[in-house]
Amino acid sequence: MIYHYLDIRLLIISNSIRDVLLQCWQCANDTAEKEFGRFHPWTISNFINRTHMRLLDDQEEELVLSKFLLEIDRLPAGKEKAAARAKILFNLGNCLEYLHRYDEEEIVALELAAYGRSTGSLIEELKGVVLLGPAQAKLGKNELAEANFRRSITIVETEKTLGPRSPWVIQQMGRLEEFLRNIGREQDADIVRAEINTCLNDHDVDAELEEITE
Repeated sequence: MIYHYLDIRLLIISNSIRDVLLQCWQCANDTAEKEFGRFHPWTISNFINRTHMRLLDDQEEELVLSKFLLEIDRLPAGKEKAAARAKILFNLGNCLEYLHRYDEEEIVALELAAYGRSTGSLIEELKGVVLLGPAQAKLGKNELAEANFRRSITIVETEKTLGPRSPWVIQQMGRLEEFLRNIGREQDADIVRAEINTCLNDHDVDAELEEITE
């Protein structure tokens, strides 16, 4: 009975926090839209965050994001339109992945990766290839999938804001390992696993050194 009561209290608290956060995102979105316009990057970021928190269903979120993309498509061609689309595409791609609509996810990811390359933004390209790998693996495009899994690792290692010791490196290497095992390439997967273990050991050493120097 006590545990049931505590579960109910935790649920009430978590829902209350969610409501407060939703109100904060709505306030931030209204302010940004008023000050900077509906398609400003900050406005779109707040819109995405509020949409993701408000809608707990991927199908509903996909519909809202797709509708917003239609609004963006009515903008005149230019940098603002391209940047606005890129802001939406990553979250849309994630929704499509959760909905198992991998062919559509691939199209979204290709556009996002191309946008990143054309603007010289490794972060935007990374978002695209992070979506591409799993989508193409599900579609049976194994060579392309592997290339994009490896490309995501390379981008993370070379991106100055992330670096070779970023947890993203291990995450993407883990995805690559899983992919290789799924297609029966156990030896190649073992090589990736060894690299992951080396990275993890390096992280442990770094943590120990930080404790010593503190």
